[in-house]
Amino acid sequence: VALRQFDGNPSVARAGRELFLKKNCYGCHGGLAGGGMGPSLRDTTWKYGGTDEAIYKTIHDGRPFGMPTWGNTLTPDQIRTLVVYIKSLRTTAEPKFFFGTAGADP
Repeated sequence: VALRQFDGNPSVARAGRELFLKKNCYGCHGGLAGGGMGPSLRDTTWKYGGTDEAIYKTIHDGRPFGMPTWGNTLTPDQIRTLVVYIKSLRTTAEPKFFFGTAGADP
């Protein structure tokens, strides 16, 4: 599978990975965001769009049939951090750690 280009900040992507784990996003999207009960975040075709704005809206407002609304739980900055992490998937900047930052790449 080809890598995508990433124009974001790798340290923000790592913080997004931490938040993804802390908020239990992996419970639905899988440990490496490859899908589970929820859809994969690693692919390139998304039902509601894969732009930063569309991903932000999905996290903030939720989606029918499973994606909860996070707008009352997460701050706008936290949601933007998650967007950066999601956009880092399948790039050379993707955070490589599975649980927490112990042993994370620099």
